[in-house]
Amino acid sequence: MNSVNDYFTKILSMEDDLKLVQDLCERCTDYYEHCEQRPTPSTAAEDIFTEFPPGKTLEDKYVIGILIKKIN
Repeated sequence: MNSVNDYFTKILSMEDDLKLVQDLCERCTDYYEHCEQRPTPSTAAEDIFTEFPPGKTLEDKYVIGILIKKIN
């Protein structure tokens, strides 16, 4: 079992973390199946980084990941 010390937070970027976020979306299909009633789209990660509420821009948005530290 992981303790709180086994995790870290990171501000994610489309340039560095697109594949990481897309892989997560594809492994966790329940959200798309139940909330959007469709399969996970191939653009799910890109959508997370580029969709904004009305009147908001990239400068207003942060995508934050909670990740498990790798143990060597």
